Amino acid sequence: VGFIYSYFLRIPGVLALMVWGSILSAISLIAGIGYYAHTEVRAWENEDPKAHSDGEIQMLQILAYLVWGVGGVLVLLMCALRKRIQLAIGVVKEAAKSISAMPLLVAFPIFQCLGLLLFLLIWLVYSIHLASLGTLVPATIEMNDIAVTYRSFEYDEITYRAGWYFLFMFLWTSEFIMAMGEIIIAMSVAKWFFSRDKSEI
Repeated sequence: VGFIYSYFLRIPGVLALMVWGSILSAISLIAGIGYYAHTEVRAWENEDPKAHSDGEIQMLQILAYLVWGVGGVLVLLMCALRKRIQLAIGVVKEAAKSISAMPLLVAFPIFQCLGLLLFLLIWLVYSIHLASLGTLVPATIEMNDIAVTYRSFEYDEITYRAGWYFLFMFLWTSEFIMAMGEIIIAMSVAKWFFSRDKSEI
């Protein structure tokens, strides 16, 4: 499905139609909501007998103006950022071409997830061993005049700090694996983009 979608994006005009169509549709939807609120205001004013108070009518009219104001700001932003939007469209087109030229990039995140899973399994084994280093201490509490005895683990300072270190190690290593995947894909696409003979990639 991803290859079909990337090929579909490479068809001239399709991506631009999708992007600009989405932007204009969103602006049109906002303008339509404002128009609907404005027509409701006129309908409420002409009710006989009136079912809505003057305050409700005024609030709905203010809401219509606010929605139209948001739509106007979006139109101005679209005009100001039109070159950036065109640049983004070009970047997406090149990305689609690179995926088509290097289809194995799609499978790379699978190996990345397998590496993360392998690390997680090893980390869990060591974490369980670390958690078992505590001393089992019995304690008693009273609940509704009934003595309840339970047991809990108590850890010394070294084990306590080792637990925090294990948590840091998990976060750092998992982010390192994710970052390695991102930089490998980025370097692959950059090498493909700047290669004169792309058949060698």
